[in-house]
Amino acid sequence: MADTNLLDVFIIETEGNVLALEQGLLALEEKPNDEEQVNMIFRAAHTIKGSAAIVEMPELEKFTHLLEHVLDRVRQHGLEITHQLISSLLSSVDTIKEMLVKMGAGISIDAIDPTQFENLKRWSGPQHEAQDVCSVLPEERTYSIELALRKDIFSTGLDPEMIIAELAELGTLTAIEPNLDDLPPFEDLDVHTLYLRWHIELRTRRPRSDLDNVFVFVIEENPIRIVELGHADDPLPNGFKTVSDDRSPSDLGELNTQHGPSSVIRLDVSKLDDIVNLVGEFVIEASQAGQMLRTGTESLRTRVEAADSLAKRTREFREKVMALRMLPVEVTFSRLHRVVRDLAGDLGKKIRLKTSGTETEIDKNVSDQLIDPLIHLVRNAAHHGIEDPETRLRNGKTEQGTIEVKAAQREGSVLIEVRDDGRGLDGGKIRQKALELGLLAEEEIPSDKDLFDLIFRPGFSTATQIDRVSGRGVGLDVVRTNLQALGGDVEAGAEAGKGTCFRLRMPLTLAIIDVMKIEVRHEILMVPLLSIVKQMKAQSTAIHTIEPGCEAIRFSGEFLPLVRPAELFALEGEASDQGDGMVLILESDGRRLALLVDDILGQDQVVMKSLDTNYRRVRGISGASIMGNGHVAMILDVHGMEKLAFPDTRERLTS
Repeated sequence: MADTNLLDVFIIETEGNVLALEQGLLALEEKPNDEEQVNMIFRAAHTIKGSAAIVEMPELEKFTHLLEHVLDRVRQHGLEITHQLISSLLSSVDTIKEMLVKMGAGISIDAIDPTQFENLKRWSGPQHEAQDVCSVLPEERTYSIELALRKDIFSTGLDPEMIIAELAELGTLTAIEPNLDDLPPFEDLDVHTLYLRWHIELRTRRPRSDLDNVFVFVIEENPIRIVELGHADDPLPNGFKTVSDDRSPSDLGELNTQHGPSSVIRLDVSKLDDIVNLVGEFVIEASQAGQMLRTGTESLRTRVEAADSLAKRTREFREKVMALRMLPVEVTFSRLHRVVRDLAGDLGKKIRLKTSGTETEIDKNVSDQLIDPLIHLVRNAAHHGIEDPETRLRNGKTEQGTIEVKAAQREGSVLIEVRDDGRGLDGGKIRQKALELGLLAEEEIPSDKDLFDLIFRPGFSTATQIDRVSGRGVGLDVVRTNLQALGGDVEAGAEAGKGTCFRLRMPLTLAIIDVMKIEVRHEILMVPLLSIVKQMKAQSTAIHTIEPGCEAIRFSGEFLPLVRPAELFALEGEASDQGDGMVLILESDGRRLALLVDDILGQDQVVMKSLDTNYRRVRGISGASIMGNGHVAMILDVHGMEKLAFPDTRERLTS
């Protein structure tokens, strides 16, 4: 077993390759003739096999070697791509996933379930033998290999020594002759540059495809020639190129490798360079400020300018660091394709997943905690929403249902919709279940919004059967609980016979946000800057009373509900002596409201702390921050505050 650090690197990199395998197999099932997809899948399996050998995981190496052999048969058109084949390969991917989980938990892996080997062996062809996943040729053959790699090959993470070692595993290396023509004088040597070429002769009983696989990552951009001795016209393998001897590796472009999404954040080196440069400027300015404090000879104006400059550098540093944590939601959405495929098979339905807005970026911590609620909603849509093909055809729909997941950024939040074109929510069943659970009284007639909101109550389920997909009364309440723990929420909407839509809202990041500081009853509160549309003097607009307890102001031709945070949060004390106060026009999910405050104190960038972790959840509050004077200020949740203050104001204002 390899050392802990090497094993950690192996797990991280293999997680990315496993995800690439899974996504590639799902894509291949949709487009069986996509040869590039086949090659990408094969490369991922080949990488896992090689890495397993490096970290001394013989069982995983053996298993992925068998997987690689099956994929090679696909690549050589020896296996037809069918639903059954893809299912077997995906099952093998799950086995590797389970092994990675055990490795990460420090559990040793002595053996893989033999049934998983049998699952793959049935696709490995008639010549396969249990002791060796490769067919044995009746006679030895000798190959001549001209190995010339690009001079900057080390920058790609590849090592010629590993390639030669892998060749040695296939048979006997009868010749290894280095070419030293490009070797410069000792004083000009660059340790990052490869100057050598090799002539290699290999005697082996292994099939030609095994030899080809050794060079799967380097053949596209490196002049490599493989010829069977005695067969000068021996054709190069599929995808290999004949390269003339006068072509220099240094003339080649960047190596074109493919990487699947990973569970870690892959950073652009230029972003790290920016941070390093910024730290250098930070150190210089901090040194200058320290010198001023020690000498005390500079004017007050000079010291204030130095402090402002340091504050600016601090903000820049925060922004640069936070940018490193952001990644597209595509990484999260990509995991849903497998879920939908498996559910469709289990339920006997035809379902496709459609995603959009995948370039929307979100904090990695938010992304990690978002996947479970999304899986719950997708499972719910597949089981309860999408009808079976016969029912859909009777209702004038296509036999294949669609689940659409899309994302967008709005006012400092990420909005995600999970929509299906199924049967929609049954208001009658929901009402009846609510009556049974005592959530509604017989005389109550809730709005559709309030009725649909009941499905997020713990233990609420209208399913009549309990199975492994759903019906246990667990699911949607977990979705809301998990999202609220992130400072977000979820709402449901539906149209009978046409489908259901779940709208999720969550913060872009759980760490640093830009805010506007406001004063209310001598308390400092904060409002996310991206939620603010406009600020104005309160006396510049009239406040209208729509009915008792419901106030509004007129802005840009429409009446906006007015929130008084002093009353909403029961803040004690008298209003600050700031005249008639100020009004902030805020926007939440495309809707606007007005916030009446005593004063606006200015913008700031703060570290947001969760109230759930340190205290408890408070409606209308998304978190808290510690200010420079050590006091704690609450950060307002505009969406939650609107729901708390005006649960049905929109209907009254527009009626």
